[in-house]
Amino acid sequence: DNQDPPGWPPPPPPPTETSTNVVYGTKAKNSSEPIEGNVGFLTDEKADTVAVYEWSDGWWCNESAKTWVAFKLEKPVQLSKVVVTWRDDAFASKEWYGYDYQVLVSAMSDPGDPSITNGYWQAVGHVLKGKGGVNTFDLSGSKPLAQHVAVWMAEDGATSCDEHFALGEVSVWDVPVSATPNPTPEPSGDVCAGGQ
Repeated sequence: DNQDPPGWPPPPPPPTETSTNVVYGTKAKNSSEPIEGNVGFLTDEKADTVAVYEWSDGWWCNESAKTWVAFKLEKPVQLSKVVVTWRDDAFASKEWYGYDYQVLVSAMSDPGDPSITNGYWQAVGHVLKGKGGVNTFDLSGSKPLAQHVAVWMAEDGATSCDEHFALGEVSVWDVPVSATPNPTPEPSGDVCAGGQ
């Protein structure tokens, strides 16, 4: 008598969830061309390739920088996280990272240039007194809908009128989806058409 042991057959493994870096290979739009590297370095998934941006306030030293990079997604998607990786140039003062910066998103098809005041962009992350390295913004709770994502850079880690930002990588991840679709439930004989 061949009886299956209790619990046999074993339950199927839970479905895996996959998330996609939706800006991989996307060419960024920026407030000014980088003084070193190029915008393609920001989305090549290689943190050691760097684009360096510069903003100068002249003699007064009384304004934050207005430097930004923005990415347009193919279509609006819900986001689970944004990861910003800073890399200092080997010849710099090792302070070319985002001390004060924000991550902005917009679900509009054409919100214009990134702005923290025009109402078309929403801040979903803010770093103040940053120390460089890798900053991960967990958006899994709010899952904002976005077709545009921007990094708005206000102040680097140096005490200087010239702001420099050495960006190694920006990755934008959509909400994970199940790789195995749920089976379609069998229709119940208790359900009547038209909600009767």
